Amino acid sequence: MVINWYILCIAEIRRTMIKRILIANDEPLECFLMSRALVCVCDFHGEIKIVRNGKDAIKEIIRCAYSICFLDMNLPDLDGLDVMKHIKKISPETNIVLMTAGSVSDDVNTTIEGYASLLASKPIDLFQIKTFVKLT
Repeated sequence: MVINWYILCIAEIRRTMIKRILIANDEPLECFLMSRALVCVCDFHGEIKIVRNGKDAIKEIIRCAYSICFLDMNLPDLDGLDVMKHIKKISPETNIVLMTAGSVSDDVNTTIEGYASLLASKPIDLFQIKTFVKLT
């Protein structure tokens, strides 16, 4: 019994020590560029996982703890705002960066402020992202 508790504690410590970033975006080039920028510009040395739709993003958040999720607002299967709400419900400690190429209304902006840590307009400001990654 004591050994099982010890193993669970060690597993939890390791889980929280490893920084993980999830990128949920259906555009392969944007995913590639974001992952490279996280490593080269932001000096991120943790695990980076890429998913192409909202359902896979939710499944991945259930499967594993992520410190940051870069979430495209316009995914092919689900609305990015709904995915954002699900992620926050499943994993409140995950910092969500909602990415959009368009403008957002005041109502949508209010919703985003309640769930996301950052709203990033495309093209992404890498220095803003670098600062955000360093602080989380």
